[in-house]
This record gives sequence, C-alpha cells and structure tokens, in this order.
Amino acid sequence: MLRSLVFVFFFSVACGSSAEPINFAKVVSYETQQATITEPSLAGIQGRIQSAFAQAMVSNKMEEMQKISEELTTLYETKEQNLIQYWRAYLQFYTAIFHIQNEDSKASEAAVDKGIDWLKAMEQKNSEDYALLSMLQGFSIQFKGMRAMFLSREISKNAQNALAIDGENIRAHFVAGNNDYYTPEKYGGGKEVEKYLLKAIELPVQKVPNEYLPSWGKEEAYEILIKWYIKKGNLDKAKAHFKAANEQFPNSYMISQLATKLI
Repeated sequence: MLRSLVFVFFFSVACGSSAEPINFAKVVSYETQQATITEPSLAGIQGRIQSAFAQAMVSNKMEEMQKISEELTTLYETKEQNLIQYWRAYLQFYTAIFHIQNEDSKASEAAVDKGIDWLKAMEQKNSEDYALLSMLQGFSIQFKGMRAMFLSREISKNAQNALAIDGENIRAHFVAGNNDYYTPEKYGGGKEVEKYLLKAIELPVQKVPNEYLPSWGKEEAYEILIKWYIKKGNLDKAKAHFKAANEQFPNSYMISQLATKLI
C-alpha cells in the first residue's frame, strides 16, 4: 500500500524536543476504555479506512472514504468520544495522501490540517492520540515552508509525549523512530532510529486484541528500519529484517518495493 510514499518528514531540531508536563492521573488509555466501546460502526474501522483508501487509489474516486467520513462525523456529533475523533483524524491522513498522490497539494494540506486541529483540540489525550498527532504533523510539514522548523519541535514533543504516557505503545515508538529517521543528521537526527524501530517491531500491535482500536505501526516500522540499514550500507541486517517483514506482511506493497534495493 502507498501509506508511506509521501512521508517527507525532514524535521526536528534537537532543541525544544522535551515532552510537556502531562497529568497522568487524567490520561485514560483506549485499552482501559475498551469494555465501554460497543459502537458497531467502529468495528474494524482501521481496516475499513485502509481498504477504502486502496480502493480510492485504484478508482481515483473517494466515495467509500467519504461514506466512512460521514458515518464518523454523525457518530461524533452524537457521542463526542475521543476514540471517534481519533479515527476521523486517521481518515484525514489517508485523505491527505490521496490528494497528494493526485498532485493536489492544497486539498492535501487542508485534509491533514483538519485532522491535526481535531487532535489538538482533544482534552486528556492519551499515547495513541499524541502518536497520531505527531504523525499527521510530520506529513503536514511539507506544506509549511519557513514554519517547518517551529512545527518540527512540536512534532518531536508530541512523539515524546506518546512515549512518556505509554512506553510500550508500538505506534509511539514507530513515530519517534520515523521522526529521527527523517531528521537531517546536521540537526541531530539519525541517532535513535534503530533503537526506537527495533523496539517497535518487538512490541505487539495491540496489548489486548480489539477491532475498535488501532493496530498499525509494525509494518511501517519494518519499512523504515530496512531503509535505515540500506542507507547505512548494512545490507545483512536489511536483508534479515526484510525476510522477517515479508513473512509477517507477505502482501505489503511498502515492504515488497524494497526488494530491488537489497540486490
């Protein structure tokens, strides 16, 4: 799938990257809330969004993505739960990718900025929320010109917030590693890519299996880790992780496209 083709995170300077103070007593994970999550329309929502995106890329039409957007909007207007807003923002990320692939930068920026605004306005954000926020901001930086340096600090801060709240969240580790991968070395990048991504591929995609909750991150972590080893000329490690990734994600476009770089 084309999930990472347009990840142009060249961000993050070393300064300003510490996490902001968080009231841990008020942070409630989605895993803790899972017993109260019974909304049928959220069942399998991540897969529905990804499938709708794949369909849109083939047909160049967004009908299914728009349908899901309308469903989630109606649901959020009724219940105003953070998890619903999370999935609305996740859908905006794929909407932004669709538009950038169709060379519509303005529509892409508008789509991702909407998701960012929703996540930033959330109260009592948890690790998942901060991780997704950091990822969307990383995508948006390609549109921000001279504002990119200021945004890069916020991206790094939100990734660290995600880790501070839950150090065993695979998506928090992926976002932190991905951030470091795309940060130029002259700005301090590349020092912790391997650490974060190796941790990410070791972690379960979910602590408690639940079709309402996010499970993305491992395939993406493998992709960036393999790219990192290729970049550093360590083809033995790149090949070993490519083999492991291919066994776990045999139908992955993002993994399979790396094969030619390993020859």
